[in-house]
Amino acid sequence: MAGKAASYGYVQKLSDAKLKDPVTVLKTITAIKTAVKSEKDSLERLQKNYDIEKKAYIAGWAEVTKLQEYVTKNPSAGDIVAKRAALATANNKTIAAKNRMNLLSNQISNFNTALQANQNNLKDLTDYKSISVADVAAGGGPAGSGPAAGPATPRTTWKYNAPMLKQSYFNAASVAPSLQTSLTTLKGTTPENFKDALTSAFKLKGTRGVIQMSADTAAYYKKQSKDKKTSLQPYGFRFHYNPTSISLNYGQMGGQSPELLMSGRDQYNPLLPLEGGSGLQFDLYLNRIEDMNYVTASGNLQSANGKTFVSTDLYSENVLVEDIKEIYNKGTMYDLEYLFKAVHGDWGTYKSALRGQTADIGWLNGVAVEFHLGNNMRYLCRINSVAVNHAIFNERMVPTLTTLHISASRFYDIKVK
Repeated sequence: MAGKAASYGYVQKLSDAKLKDPVTVLKTITAIKTAVKSEKDSLERLQKNYDIEKKAYIAGWAEVTKLQEYVTKNPSAGDIVAKRAALATANNKTIAAKNRMNLLSNQISNFNTALQANQNNLKDLTDYKSISVADVAAGGGPAGSGPAAGPATPRTTWKYNAPMLKQSYFNAASVAPSLQTSLTTLKGTTPENFKDALTSAFKLKGTRGVIQMSADTAAYYKKQSKDKKTSLQPYGFRFHYNPTSISLNYGQMGGQSPELLMSGRDQYNPLLPLEGGSGLQFDLYLNRIEDMNYVTASGNLQSANGKTFVSTDLYSENVLVEDIKEIYNKGTMYDLEYLFKAVHGDWGTYKSALRGQTADIGWLNGVAVEFHLGNNMRYLCRINSVAVNHAIFNERMVPTLTTLHISASRFYDIKVK
């Protein structure tokens, strides 16, 4: 029942495409779309065949068990020879069904791998076509100048999750700052409001690390908003505390000539994460314990004794009513919503039957996002995984203290003119 499998190769590696030619980019997109459809059709057929073989295997194993029990209990029965022959036949059929299941399982795995790779390629190329093809086509450079691209994508305005309460920060404004803080250039621990982590994170007072939608994707959002007259807002996720350690991995670049790449004579334009394990990982804490003493379901800020506050009394910037409501309802998951929106954007937000409006769709797309981890530690990466551990809850089982482990792969952020 396994049938003949269609070929499950990748249409072509992105490095093979002459990405400085917009026509080639469009042809590559068409080819990958065709491959994706073929792979989905093959997966559907293979899964049906696998289900058939699984039923045959289960039925065969039941028959083998039944016959084996009969043969064991009735070794001298008059039909024992026939029963043993039937047992051998049933056993062979069951083994054959199991082997076909294994074959189909391997084919399904291979097709899933190819489909995932082509879907990632298609996403990257589609975004690339919409944002950068004209720039790259006009770009280039003389030999020896290294791989070149067009002008830098214009920056825009990002929307970030609200900071913690002032009193939640170490040496907050309500407490005399430490000598170390007093002597630093920025002087202060509570974060200032900003619109772009590239220009502001670790440059304004008290700012911490940020993961935000890439500038290319944000520019694509801006274009789509204008063309379709919809509101597509780029998002960013601000850390509550900076990680205590950051692990950076550098692996070998396989299948390419570094010398040729650096010379500028190669047409290679790596749109996928670098091979060889180049990436980073770190742990974060999210803390909404103090917020829960003031936030209410209505979006007001009120203490236990009934005193009311405006947001700037408690936070270092103005916090909208809708954000306060979200903190009340979701706790630290409010902040994680901004991490998911940094990856998926508004298009990845939907109304769940269980959780209402959310960007938590259960997985992460392999798109590029910007990591701003220090004044000169800024990377373009794909998030591979986010491990979430809710450590403390309030009486409504809303998480108020959460740890994250984030693992990401580096992209080659091409130089600009």
